[in-house]
Amino acid sequence: MKKLNGKVKKKKKIIPKTRRIKILKNKLLAIWGKISKLQQGNCCQICKSDEYLNSHHVIPKSLKNSALKYDLTNAVVLCPSCHKYSYSISAHKNPLIFFAWFKETYPMKYKYLLEHANDEKEYTEEELIQLLEEMQEKYKILLDTSTL
Repeated sequence: MKKLNGKVKKKKKIIPKTRRIKILKNKLLAIWGKISKLQQGNCCQICKSDEYLNSHHVIPKSLKNSALKYDLTNAVVLCPSCHKYSYSISAHKNPLIFFAWFKETYPMKYKYLLEHANDEKEYTEEELIQLLEEMQEKYKILLDTSTL
């Protein structure tokens, strides 16, 4: 810290670009989950439970440069049982049954995801910032309309 005209001036912390991008991506995934829960009625889309909900990526977010990572069409809200623990339909324990359920329940989403499953998108920092701002606005609007 430096003193300038008798005032303490804090040194501006410079965050490396890779760290800034990681922070943006984490914020995007967090708001993606919040929006998907609001859009899907804050309940598990399989069993209708409203406790401990997870937003699941139908096409895995771990795919490098997946264009669907922040796409809300790629979201399905699930309770922990339907997400990870049930052997009968879990998206992780029994993905084949889960995909069959998804295809039957959301045929248009399924078709869209199938068409775009291999699309790649390398986001720039500016694009991530813009996408985050758009999603924050969408979330705000959804919150406002859900409290009416």
